[in-house]
Amino acid sequence: MPLLIIYGVPDENDDKLIYLMESLKHAIINIQELKLKNDDISFFFPKNILHDKLGKEIIIFVEGLLDKPERTEDVRKSLALEIARTTYIVFGDSKLVECFIHPFKKENGFHSLKKDG
Repeated sequence: MPLLIIYGVPDENDDKLIYLMESLKHAIINIQELKLKNDDISFFFPKNILHDKLGKEIIIFVEGLLDKPERTEDVRKSLALEIARTTYIVFGDSKLVECFIHPFKKENGFHSLKKDG
């Protein structure tokens, strides 16, 4: 399950953050090779202390994207591009949007506990 950790977005507008999350989910799900659903994607927005830079530089880390044969280098590049582009559209005043994809191998240690509902 991929986790998007997004630094640098202003946190005073919950509606805009919800719109960003929904837009990113849509963009990610549209990449067929990922075979992901809405519920597979998580988001975290760490608290920012440099308020004067909020919205100017947005850095996104994608963690926990399980390494699978169909998730090729080209697919990961496409994912990074779509995430950066979507974020840039939502926060059009940004001077910089960067996205880093960190593929993950289950063999390196992974377990998930999930309740239904």
